[in-house]
Amino acid sequence: MSPKPQPYTTLPGARFESLAADEGLARYDLLGVSDDSVNYEDLFGGGDVNFVVHEGTLSLRGPTYVGNEDPLVCVVEGDVIVDGPLVIRDVGVYVPLWIKGSLIARDLLLSDESQVFIEGDALKEKRVPTLSSSQSWVEHVLAGQRLLRD
Repeated sequence: MSPKPQPYTTLPGARFESLAADEGLARYDLLGVSDDSVNYEDLFGGGDVNFVVHEGTLSLRGPTYVGNEDPLVCVVEGDVIVDGPLVIRDVGVYVPLWIKGSLIARDLLLSDESQVFIEGDALKEKRVPTLSSSQSWVEHVLAGQRLLRD
């Protein structure tokens, strides 16, 4: 049985704090980090853009299953280290995860509207692009089974 998905803001060890929208928009240039492929208007349709920021390294133990319900921008001002697979499945909501440092995880599965921007290195053993919303893929990765073979 796979773990239940939880928002970034409630992950064990996460210390996200709110950031004023005007400061977030000035500090975090989404067009720049996405190579001009997405902007806040695309994601939030001109509505409010809410930012939360975690300062420092975010370390997560075991398989990590993320599913967000509220639209916001989650920034980690440091590295994200997961000692297992990282599965992000955002359905019907845009919640970009912006990692200012590097991402280290055994596997990464992005599904549906999930978005991750990494400014440092993606030092995972394997990288898997956005896939379909199949629950079987999610359970496969969270059970520790690899998506790619060497």
